[in-house]
Amino acid sequence: MVFIMPAKAALSSQANFRTVEMTVQEATKGNLAFELDLLLSDELNVALHKGMPLFFTLDVQLKRPRQWWFDQIVYEGSRTLGIRYNMLLREWRVSQDEREYREFSLEDALQRITKVDDWVIPFKQTLMNQTVYEGKIRLRLDTSLLARPFQITALNNSSAWSFSSSWKNFNFHSLVAKPNS
Repeated sequence: MVFIMPAKAALSSQANFRTVEMTVQEATKGNLAFELDLLLSDELNVALHKGMPLFFTLDVQLKRPRQWWFDQIVYEGSRTLGIRYNMLLREWRVSQDEREYREFSLEDALQRITKVDDWVIPFKQTLMNQTVYEGKIRLRLDTSLLARPFQITALNNSSAWSFSSSWKNFNFHSLVAKPNS
């Protein structure tokens, strides 16, 4: 669910993951799907409507816990999604990886960020069969991708621009089907 402008003024942005699901397709890759609630502050809403692009980064870490040694990191990476408004065309653009999507409302554009079901995760190592793995994910506003003058503004007004969700922990199993001989 996406919240854009509540009746009361939103002083700070918030994001809460509702569901996170990892399905293992093969021993070397999986598919991550999630849904989150996102509330943008009034300041970020105004910046978006004036045409300033915002970039959100999803950070993910997957690991196999080990009892007698450090946990084995299976995947550690991020994905950046950008939103910007073109005032001349009156359309929203969402950039994801090397693709760009056109939407006609901010709610539709934010839906591309808040509901993802096709993130293919390549594992560093082959997963062990029938093992429980742990993962964590978070969403943050990436101010390092803003234009330089806006980066300075973001540093000075850190309350509205230093947005990050808390880490959401989840577990998944590596039940990889063996091919028939």
